[in-house]
Amino acid sequence: MLWLCGATTACDPGSEAFREPAPAEQSGMLDEGSGGVVLEPNTIRGQVRFTNQNPAILQLLNTDTNRIGLVTATSTSPTGFTARTELPGQLNLRGFSFEMSVEAGAGGAGGVTYEVLPRFVWNAQYDYRLYTFAQAQGVQVRPRSEQPLPTELDFSECLGAIAFRFGTDATCATAVPVDQVNWNGLQLRRHPSGAYLSYVKGGSSGTASTLTYRLGTSEYTDTRSYLQNMNWSVGCDELVQVCVPDPGVSQRGALTGPWDIVGEPSQTYRQIVLSGGPDNNLRYHLLNFPQDSRAPGSDPSRWWTLPNMVPGSYSSLRGRGYARRGREFSFFETRNASPSSVVAGPAVPLTRQINGETRYPFVMHPAYFHGAIRLADPYVTAHPGAYSSLQALNFEADYDTNQDGIPNNTDFYAVARYSTQLRAEGQSSASAATSFPGAFSPSTGELSSGYEQLLPYIYDEPHPWRQDLLRLGFWTQGYNFVTRPGQYDPARFRYGYLDLKKKQNTPSTPLQPGQRYRVDHEYCFNEVQVEFSTADTPFFNPTAAISGSFRGADWRGLAADYTVTGLASGIPAAVGIPQSEAITYAQTRGSVSFTLPEGIYTLTPGAMLVNSNGSTNQATFQPIQFTLGCGQRMKLVPPLTVLIAPQPTCASGPSQIVTGVVKSRPAEIDRVWYRLNGGPEVTLCENCGIDYPFHIPVQLQACGNTVQVYAFTAGLPEPATGFQQLVWDDPADGPSCGEAACVNRPPVARCINQVVGASSACAGCASVNDGSYDPDGGEVTCVQTPDCPYALGQNRVTLTCTDAHGQSASCQAMVTVQDTTPPEITCAQPPALECSAGGAVASYAPSATDNCGASPSVTCTPTSGSRFAHGTTAVTCTATDAQGNQARCAFPVSVVDTQAPGLACPAAVTAECSSQGAAAVSLPQAVATDSCQLTQQSGGGVASYPLGTTDVTYSARDVGGNTTACTTQVSVVDTQAPTLTLVGEDPLVVGCGRSATAGVVATDVCQGDLTHRVEVVGLNPSVPGTYAVSYRVRDASGNVAQGAPRTVQVVEDSGPLSLSLNGDSELTLECGQDVYVDLGATAADGCGSPLEVHRYNSGQDAYGPGPDTAAEGTYSVQYLAWDSTGLTVGAIRTVHVDDRTPPALMLRGPAHMVHTCGTGWVDPGVEATDACYGNLSATVSRTGDVNGWAEGLYTLRYAVTDSGGNAAAPLTRTVEVVDCPW
Repeated sequence: MLWLCGATTACDPGSEAFREPAPAEQSGMLDEGSGGVVLEPNTIRGQVRFTNQNPAILQLLNTDTNRIGLVTATSTSPTGFTARTELPGQLNLRGFSFEMSVEAGAGGAGGVTYEVLPRFVWNAQYDYRLYTFAQAQGVQVRPRSEQPLPTELDFSECLGAIAFRFGTDATCATAVPVDQVNWNGLQLRRHPSGAYLSYVKGGSSGTASTLTYRLGTSEYTDTRSYLQNMNWSVGCDELVQVCVPDPGVSQRGALTGPWDIVGEPSQTYRQIVLSGGPDNNLRYHLLNFPQDSRAPGSDPSRWWTLPNMVPGSYSSLRGRGYARRGREFSFFETRNASPSSVVAGPAVPLTRQINGETRYPFVMHPAYFHGAIRLADPYVTAHPGAYSSLQALNFEADYDTNQDGIPNNTDFYAVARYSTQLRAEGQSSASAATSFPGAFSPSTGELSSGYEQLLPYIYDEPHPWRQDLLRLGFWTQGYNFVTRPGQYDPARFRYGYLDLKKKQNTPSTPLQPGQRYRVDHEYCFNEVQVEFSTADTPFFNPTAAISGSFRGADWRGLAADYTVTGLASGIPAAVGIPQSEAITYAQTRGSVSFTLPEGIYTLTPGAMLVNSNGSTNQATFQPIQFTLGCGQRMKLVPPLTVLIAPQPTCASGPSQIVTGVVKSRPAEIDRVWYRLNGGPEVTLCENCGIDYPFHIPVQLQACGNTVQVYAFTAGLPEPATGFQQLVWDDPADGPSCGEAACVNRPPVARCINQVVGASSACAGCASVNDGSYDPDGGEVTCVQTPDCPYALGQNRVTLTCTDAHGQSASCQAMVTVQDTTPPEITCAQPPALECSAGGAVASYAPSATDNCGASPSVTCTPTSGSRFAHGTTAVTCTATDAQGNQARCAFPVSVVDTQAPGLACPAAVTAECSSQGAAAVSLPQAVATDSCQLTQQSGGGVASYPLGTTDVTYSARDVGGNTTACTTQVSVVDTQAPTLTLVGEDPLVVGCGRSATAGVVATDVCQGDLTHRVEVVGLNPSVPGTYAVSYRVRDASGNVAQGAPRTVQVVEDSGPLSLSLNGDSELTLECGQDVYVDLGATAADGCGSPLEVHRYNSGQDAYGPGPDTAAEGTYSVQYLAWDSTGLTVGAIRTVHVDDRTPPALMLRGPAHMVHTCGTGWVDPGVEATDACYGNLSATVSRTGDVNGWAEGLYTLRYAVTDSGGNAAAPLTRTVEVVDCPW
């Protein structure tokens, strides 16, 4: 059994139970609950596995390594208990077994009912899920006395997977760099196979699920995001492959601008994030340590730039930065400013017009929270050598290896490092964090300090801020958060945090830039130690989760209202070491020590439990509740708790009564005793029973007194204790107890030097009061002399504070009035200038005024009178007053080119054709001129032009995109006749009908070989005989050459055969209507003698029926002829039979019919015939129906379409049903 002691009544932090109780109520509260809480863990054990069989899926699971198995248990009856076990470094995703200890006794013999949820994750801290199993509900775990064996569970499911790949094309054969993939709201990790895998339950599906992917290598330079919706479905054991091709790079734009937290000399980090663009595009900028992050408006060379951005509107712009050094090192994040627009082209300064002023987003004049820090533990001063947890405060700024004022770890929000800090929150997730100097002094029993917190405004636009909390971080073991038994002092080991939130932490109206708002943090603390023990379940790193509040008069007698949350971890401590080593330090006893300010608290214990199989899990147990005053010490030793009713430290008289109760349930108390001021033990009871209330009259000595109450039961390692501090300061002789005085004391005047900005009248006003107060809790009135306004420069001021009894105190401080108000500068944008000779000269004269002194100086970059190149150039003008305050305005100077270039084309050119029907012609360049600058000129040079006339176009483009064109002509002519050459035999003997051009060669300078065009003059090749012939050839330009006489003898020889179709070679006939009549063909041999033509499938031969005009289709009719030598010639006639006529549709019976109600109406139907397809009546479709038992007019529609797709005009029939007897 695991025991923790304390009252068990839990309170809602928002309920009235959390107000500060009156003394009469406190004693009643102490009677609630029991003296101890028995925590009885039992075990849940189970298997988590996949049932998949598909080898492809199993391969993915086997190779998806280094994942984490995570199981959580959350109680449903009774509620409030959790357990969590992580199984890191899983070899694969096939499955895992788990064992976890959970609270089992809170529900009595019936135990506790849990919901158990297993899942695979790749980052347990942020729950980046890979796969989530179905949750087991109604899991009952009873105490081991009722249930000796663990509760067994089995989780088995069949999954499917979607594998996303990204490539250069639709095959994804070549991968592209991928920065991030999100699917259905989950971030996917890259599998070793290269795919981004989404594991889903088999049988899952979705519509319009969102896939967001970011391609590229870095969010700071080149990534681009895309978003698409997809429908999907994945079955059990199914692997769905999805290839996403890279859409390619579109136009890009960029933004730039200055960065300056005005008034802060140390700025060491800046990050800018612009997000929420088209398809969730974003871009980051980062300038990291140790560089100076300032980039004033006067130095554009140092400005930040967001490069390579997709043009469009972006919904979120914010900046993060660090400033100051040492304990004052500060972080901030601005609120979101939206929208911001990106246009394609070069970088453009990001500005916004506000109240007629051009502002940059990150030139910021911050506001400030400031105040006192006072953390008191008066017990330490009354007991020299006593230890306070306030001595274990951890400050990250104290670990600075290179002594540059920047902490080794700069993350104020680092998990589990617990650094002491102040946090502020603003509108739209703005935040700020800083720390403060100082350390707890045992001699004074306090840490007394102050702080100032930066609150920057993007675009200098005020918005609400609140100081969210003061976090006290505790750690005793140095910079690295690693320790184990033997490396720490068990009595002084501290690890954890407290968050203190004051109710009054927000200005009534948003602070203006430069304004300050005071929030003091002053608390009195107590020490609490909780002892842990267990019978059979060893543990390490026991914890106490803390929640509480205080409302009422605090230890100073001043009104206070705050809440407290936190977490403390104790011993045995095994922090930052491997689990395999940590479990070797597990014990059955331990403790948690921590400090708490005044208030009523609920403490929820927990521990890292070591299960029987060597695994570990975190579990929480029943809460306990108690009340604390100021400077108390409480030690909870199971099963006893000594609860002393808090009462004012300042006693009202020398005789006082200390009351309280010793909680012990269910154990009986053997003895209770007390000691006053370390004196002898005074027994209050023996064999005291259960939950013993005590009532102790004490006689106080002058000044400090300590009442210590002890309780003991056999078997305890030591008594449980409670302490109460009381001070008796006799008012008859005035304050005599120093810091512990309880009679009226003079007020405490606190002054602080102030630096304020001068007003429009060049004067300033500020209060030097730095939290002056009455140590007796009364009202105090403070007067400042001289009163404001104060002149420019340093002004010494005296603050005098007086309490209600007339006692006073004074202090002095300096009010320095500085001219911190920037001048006012106005820039007038000059009109667009027309470009001449590559640019234009622009002149401008910004005006500037200042609230103090002479007119400010104005400088512009570039200077007025500079020559500007074509395009848009940003001009920044800076006004500087005598104090160095600066104001800037910016405007663009646009130089435009609206005039088109001039262009003169060369004269037309004629050239003789030289080869291959073309000529190579060299054209001169056109003469181009422009008033600004030419960027492109085309036309001219050597090129080949074809025979004939070709239009040649010249063009010119200038820097303004204006274009001009002109045209000239190139004429290539052919004036030379071809040449004929006879190289063959003479005379030439040829057969009847054969060619007589053999041995004749024709060439042309322009067209080359024209032999194929040679004609024979004076020859009849079909008539045998001897002929004196010549040859002729004509080129494409009509030039003729004739000559090469020759004797040609034509002899008897059939020569080539010829066959000609009578009529068309291809014709179309209407199906069912036209008749095919074959027209035949004629044939002859080379000498012109006719040959017989044989027909096939003509319908008039024995070789086929011929084209069937009653059936759609394509038919062929063949014709052949041959001579006695066997030479053959043939031809084909193609006949298409097509149905292009719609069917005929006709009603049977009249188009309008009257039917007497009471019988079914019989449709006489329709007739449908088609010339090609015959009777189609059976294929007629009818729409509409007639109800013969209901009067009305009904319309029927008939339609028919033949197999050729021809539709008849539809017909309608109306039927009127009349005379229904009902």
